[in-house]
This record gives sequence, structure tokens and C-alpha cells, in this order.
Amino acid sequence: MEATILRADLDAFFASVEQRDDPRLRSRAVIVGAGVVMAASYEARACGVRSAMGGTRARRLCPQAVVVAPRWQAYLAASRAVFAIIDDTAPLVERVSIDEAFLDVRGLHAIAGSPRQIVNALRRAVREQVGPPISIGVATTKVLAKVASAMAKPDGLLSQQSQSRTEHPQELNASEPQVAHAELIGAQVMRELVAHGARHLGAQQVRIVAEVAPQGVAVDHDPVGHVVARDAVAVVEPVGARPVPAV
Repeated sequence: MEATILRADLDAFFASVEQRDDPRLRSRAVIVGAGVVMAASYEARACGVRSAMGGTRARRLCPQAVVVAPRWQAYLAASRAVFAIIDDTAPLVERVSIDEAFLDVRGLHAIAGSPRQIVNALRRAVREQVGPPISIGVATTKVLAKVASAMAKPDGLLSQQSQSRTEHPQELNASEPQVAHAELIGAQVMRELVAHGARHLGAQQVRIVAEVAPQGVAVDHDPVGHVVARDAVAVVEPVGARPVPAV
């Protein structure tokens, strides 16, 4: 089955909009929200700051961060501009939130190219016309596309591999589930495997886990239009180089 489901997710969206609109904030740690962190730039995340964290703790972790008040109209305008591009990219789009969507690009080869070409054009259009970086995962299901897009962050693209690639085992250290170039395991499944003593997960083990999906690892096959959030098993690979952000 060809990977044609895309999950597009704007990176650190609110903070990215602030950095776009104020050149002084580019390449600096930015926290949106004073009392509670609503968004943190990747520079702030490198210090341990996370969304929903208390503002006091966030400023203690990252004292050099610039704290800004949220500007809802700016975020909504940026979101509308991005979704206008997304809506022009595929006939079937599922809006999940202000900064996230699933797209189904099946049947677009003749008019728009391969899924990879479509994704590259989408990311380029968002970067040039709107500004904020966007990460996209490409897979055969929404769950796998969501996992791939999370692994692609920031400002990247990750595509599901052909299942035949499991003939060439790779290892993923169970303590580092964020590492790319390897098999992906849902977070809960990873924790369970670690609890049972698994330290390195090769392709053979991933295939075995996939075979027992009905017992707890849900590999979703819902079409775009039905939101799901379940653990998944996938084999993914990075596609193309991540561009240097134009700041």
C-alpha cells in the first residue's frame, strides 16, 4: 500500500509566529504566556520549557527567555493562511486543531506528483507565504503519519518505509524512542517493552509486535475524517534534507 496520508503539524506554532513577526526574537528562546506557558520556541524547549508548565518554573529553567503575551488574532490569521494552502493541496483534509491537519493525497500523481513531491511543495509554500516551519509525516494510516510527523520535528519530513525494509534490521535503543532512522514503537508499547527488559528492538521484534496489534497496539486504518490517538507500530525513514530555517 502506498503511503498517501499526510499529517501536517506547525512547529511551536504560537512561538514561531512571534519569531516571524519580530526579528529580534529569531533564534532566541521565546515563551508565550506568563502565568502558564502556552507555547515555547525550540530554543526555550532546549532548556526544558514545555507547554502547560508554570511560568515561574519556565523562567527559572530558561532565565534568558523572552516572555510575550499571546496574540490570538495573529495566530488565527496565520492558521487561516496555512489552511488555505493545505486546502489547495488535497481534496480531502481533516482539520484537527489550529495548527494540525491530516491530508489524503491519493490519486493526485497526474496533477501534483508523488506524495513526496506534494509534501515538498506544501512545506515550501507554507514557508514562503506564511513563515512558520511545518513538519509532515507521510504514511499509510493516520496514526503512523502522526508518529512520523512527531519524529520529523522540527521543520522536517518523515515517510513510512516499505515493509520489506524489515529484512535489514536496525536497532533502536529503548531509552531513546525519539531517534530517527529506525523502527517506531508507540510510547506506551515502548514503556511496556522496557519494563519487560527489552533494551534493543530490532526489525524482527518490531514485526512480532505488529502481529499482535489486536492485543494492544492499534494500527489504525480509519480514513481521513476520523481522528484517532492510539499507539502504533511503523517503519519510517527520513526523506530529503531538512532546510535551514529562513530567518
